[in-house]
Amino acid sequence: MRLEIVTKGFERSESVDSYLESSAQQLIETFLEPEKDLKFRVTVDEDRHRMQNRKPHYTCEIQVKTHDSKKLLLAHGSGDEFHKTVSEAFSSMKRILAKRAQRFRSIDFSFMAGA
Repeated sequence: MRLEIVTKGFERSESVDSYLESSAQQLIETFLEPEKDLKFRVTVDEDRHRMQNRKPHYTCEIQVKTHDSKKLLLAHGSGDEFHKTVSEAFSSMKRILAKRAQRFRSIDFSFMAGA
């Protein structure tokens, strides 16, 4: 398993790292097997807009690539508050992974039992 955390536009702190890592670990433990081919990348970017007294604007992107899928799973979040933005992105990824797990459970593997 490879967990990569990337921050752009602001200084990384220990609390930011631990918050992002714990959120990622929670998703991995719930929906994914922590296999060695799992790639989990969280990117948080801060933009300072010219309007509204240069308040920061955050975007968070989560990318997940597993060994059993050719698809790259993506989730996005954006907003003016860091924790809300990250929470939105992780909630979106949680829905994606839940749907994926439900589809996987609904597949009938009985054809393999006769082999």
